This record gives sequence, C-alpha cells and structure tokens, in this order.
Amino acid sequence: MPITRYVDHGAIFTPQTLSKMSEAFTAAAETLEIGADEIKRQAVAQFIIGLAREDGELDAAALRDGAVAAFRDPAASLYQEATGSSPSAVEARGALD
Repeated sequence: MPITRYVDHGAIFTPQTLSKMSEAFTAAAETLEIGADEIKRQAVAQFIIGLAREDGELDAAALRDGAVAAFRDPAASLYQEATGSSPSAVEARGALD
C-alpha cells in the first residue's frame, strides 16, 4: 500500500526510498493488525517517514521492524524518544492506544 498519501508536500524521497517505505508500511500495518483505522495508519506512516528522513539508507525490513517495535513495545518507544533516535515515537505509540 502506498505511503505517498501520508508524505508531506515538498518532502523529497527517491522513488526507491518511497518504494521501501511503502513496503515497510504495508508490512507494519499487517503485523500490527491495524486494519482500516485511519488514525493508526497515519501514525504508523508518519513514524516510518520519520525513520526514513533520519536514515535514508534503511531497508524496508529495518523500517518495518522499527515501526513495529515502537508501536508494540512502549519501552522501545521511550528509549527511542529518550535517545532522540525517533522524536515521534511516543506520540505515535499513543495513537495506537
């Protein structure tokens, strides 16, 4: 499922990065079983977009794993927030509750 609808206008990603992000988004949404809940889908998408902005070299599996860990494990979210590795982790986690 394409992640492009969640990417801010003016954000620049290569087609390859967008493809990896979309693959990660689809896999994370399925793993987290969020279905058609648009609020949850948007939170996961924004988290993956943030990870891709931080490190454009991440592959789809790493993006997926990062999102799944952040939304499934509150401790991982807090660690990422505390270390600055993902500033939206705690906010995104809250969207799934």
